[in-house]
Amino acid sequence: MGNEDVSLQAAHNLTAVARASGLRRVIYLGRLGEQGGPAADEHLQTSLKIAEIFESAQTPVIILRAAMILGSGSASFEILRYLADRQPVLLAPRWFRRALQPISIRNVLGYLEGCLTMGDAALGQTFDIGGPDLLTLQDLMEIYVEEAGLNRRIVIPVPVVAARLSSRWIGLVTPAPREVSLPLIESLRSG
Repeated sequence: MGNEDVSLQAAHNLTAVARASGLRRVIYLGRLGEQGGPAADEHLQTSLKIAEIFESAQTPVIILRAAMILGSGSASFEILRYLADRQPVLLAPRWFRRALQPISIRNVLGYLEGCLTMGDAALGQTFDIGGPDLLTLQDLMEIYVEEAGLNRRIVIPVPVVAARLSSRWIGLVTPAPREVSLPLIESLRSG
């Protein structure tokens, strides 16, 4: 059973448990992106399928969609942090310079709390959440390096680096497993 199959089965299981236990709502935090567009990578498609499962279930759902969450525990943030901490020189493919609208974990928690306190007004709604700024991963790394008091990192732009090669390299310099890094890189490349 692949990662997508496991994720979809987990969503079906959750909807069954929610219905059986009489939950009043499910809040799903998924990926920002559109179905079927040119940027619709496998990771995004799985997130959108999970959202559809929740939307078609009996228990009402509120969907929050974020591009990148910044903070401890976020896989994409942890990878960025490890790269900044350990790599004084970084080869940066195009996807490293793609603009995102990241959001802090504290703001995400605020949105989740808001979903609980809004009452029924948010049921059945989808909210795209993000911070106020468009930033690239390179921008985020530079901010992290400055905040962490590290020496400036040298970033060398490269036109193309295969996602699989990037995920292997990330696996060498960070504790992130390939099963985590590859989908993140593919979503940055395609989105």
